[in-house]
Amino acid sequence: RHGVELIAENARAAIEELRLVEADVLGPAACVMARLRSRYRYEVVIRCATATDLQSLLDHLRRGGGLRAKVASVIVDVDPVSLT
Repeated sequence: RHGVELIAENARAAIEELRLVEADVLGPAACVMARLRSRYRYEVVIRCATATDLQSLLDHLRRGGGLRAKVASVIVDVDPVSLT
């Protein structure tokens, strides 16, 4: 299983655990620019109804290690301008 798949699964599990009814996880999927500087890139999009719900979810994932995976790096962008 890919590291990014584990992050998506952790996010889905956290949404259920926190009972965030209006939240979902999209992906993982290859980024538009799937390979950059010889590294493959993937994205997981987490959508929540409110910024408070998103912050609670991210805090939960950080505390529980849900954003840790065997990947080169994880970048969290809470308000992306674009997904490229």
